[in-house]
Amino acid sequence: MMRRLTLVILCFASFQLLAQKPEVNDVEAAMSLGTRPAYTTKVKDVNEKTAVKVWEDFLKDEFGAKPKSVKGSDELMAEGAKDKNISKDEFNIYSLTKVSGNDVVITVWFDLGSGFLNKSTSSSAHETAKAKLADYNYTVQRYLASEAVDKEEDKLKNAEKALSRLIDDGESIKKDIRNYEDKIEKAKRELEQNITDQEAAKAALDNQTKSLNDSRMFRDKIGK
Repeated sequence: MMRRLTLVILCFASFQLLAQKPEVNDVEAAMSLGTRPAYTTKVKDVNEKTAVKVWEDFLKDEFGAKPKSVKGSDELMAEGAKDKNISKDEFNIYSLTKVSGNDVVITVWFDLGSGFLNKSTSSSAHETAKAKLADYNYTVQRYLASEAVDKEEDKLKNAEKALSRLIDDGESIKKDIRNYEDKIEKAKRELEQNITDQEAAKAALDNQTKSLNDSRMFRDKIGK
């Protein structure tokens, strides 16, 4: 009962977490080109490798840009990014991930060529950038949830296989029991026949004993 209650509480907490909109902050952050306006969001309960993988895919899907490493830096840079709600021209996206306990903080810079995107550059573009970062955060959560579902599906398949093996073993045991029962019934019939044969053999032995005794008596009386 206590275990079930704990599971319900954990599920409720997870739903509450998913219901909360990811926080995206605009900051001034140091990067390879100096300190520039940027956006940050913290992705909960994820390792850096997964966060980066999802971010790289996100850049390709959302901005049509393939990221590459920035020489002499831990940053990634996606050149030729496209989003008309951010800029009518192509732009570059710089990003940097940092582990924070069980979470990963990603910092993203939008280099528009004429300057780095910030609230004063364009309010609508600024809001689009924040929405994109929030969507990325959700994308990571969906990725993690899908991984969890895959793991649970694997566990279910293993459980089904284990049950199937036990059912097969049970059927095999039942078959063995039927075979043993048939052998026992056959042995019972053979035992009954054996008892009958013993009785017949005993009667034959008695008759032969009597016949032998009669023959001896006849022999012993000859000439007397």
